[in-house]
This record gives sequence, C-alpha cells and structure tokens, in this order.
Amino acid sequence: MKRSLRMLLKQTVTREPRTGMDEFTTPTYGSAVEHRARVVYKPTIIRASVASSAGQDSVREVVSSAMVTTDVVGWTVTDRITLPDGTQPVIIDVRKFPDETGRIAVEKVFV
Repeated sequence: MKRSLRMLLKQTVTREPRTGMDEFTTPTYGSAVEHRARVVYKPTIIRASVASSAGQDSVREVVSSAMVTTDVVGWTVTDRITLPDGTQPVIIDVRKFPDETGRIAVEKVFV
C-alpha cells in the first residue's frame, strides 16, 4: 500500500472472523484483532448479493451506513466488525482493489 494512503488509516476497527455455528445455529467467531482503517459514515446505495429464503443469492440494492477502508485483506461478509463508535453492524459487501502490480492492496467493507 502506498504511504500516502496508509497515512489516511487513522482509526481502528476490530475484526472477528466467523468460525462456524454452535448447536443453536448462533454464529461463532475467532479472536478479535484490531486493524487500522478509515471509516466514512455516509449512507450509500450499493448492489450486494443477498441470500434468499430459497437458498439462492440475488443482487439487491441496499443502503450502506458506512464504508471502511483497510489495508488488511481477507474480509468476508460473515466476519464481525466493531467500528470506532462501538457498534457492530452487519457487513453488507466487501470490495477488493488491486495496486499497480495486481496484488490486492485495499479492501473496502460496506456496513
């Protein structure tokens, strides 16, 4: 990641990767890890894949309340995120952005 972009990551978010489900079908999560990020609280309409009751994914327009930019790769929509204000919103979508070499350098997490 470019130094100029890294300088923008002045906030901290916590990520807990989903590890499975317990016997009551409640999601279970791994250890919480803090990551540098930039959080922009701005309602944005995005198109995201949403699981339907029939078990098939469909694309729907949903409103994201914030966008989290991070240089940590590997986020998924099943992870749990804690924002700087202490809230734990549902992750709606994760978008990956490559650098000039083609390597994923930035991920944007929409919540």
